Amino acid sequence: MIRITLDKGETDAASAALSKLAAKAQNISGGLKNIGEALNQTHRERFEREQAPDGAKWAPLTGWTLASKTGPGILRESGALLGSMNYSVSGNTLEHGFNSVYAATHQFGDVRTIRPKKPGGVLAIPAPPGTAPGADGKVSPLFRKSATIHIPARPFSGWGPLEEEAAMEAVEEWLEVEGGDIE
Repeated sequence: MIRITLDKGETDAASAALSKLAAKAQNISGGLKNIGEALNQTHRERFEREQAPDGAKWAPLTGWTLASKTGPGILRESGALLGSMNYSVSGNTLEHGFNSVYAATHQFGDVRTIRPKKPGGVLAIPAPPGTAPGADGKVSPLFRKSATIHIPARPFSGWGPLEEEAAMEAVEEWLEVEGGDIE
């Protein structure tokens, strides 16, 4: 419990400051928008660092993925996942997230079985990196009727120390800029 004791002469000033703060708290949408923008920034930073909200590094890419990758870093091949990041403010509620059909797959991980599109067909799976070439000098793909792929969890959305600090700074800025001097 926190206890605040005011001297008799400080009561009027404290009362006025608390009244200003209470009036400002009636409409906090500006503060929530500041937090939403701050969360967008912290998530962009963590995508660059390839780390979860708790600071843990994301699982590395497999050799197969690295062999076929054309874009930068993990979860940034096309930029679509990060580009789907958004927030909305409604009343006293802020929602922040990613509007991508595969966001949950990467956030939580998944195991999937893939099959050919045509019935009776086979999948041509690229040979793992380092596979020795055949007599013709080429590395032949592996042919399978199905393949199970394991997509590791790479948590990218959430609340960690970086978000907490950014949110506090966003609220302080909102109170200073929008709220004026509360003292």
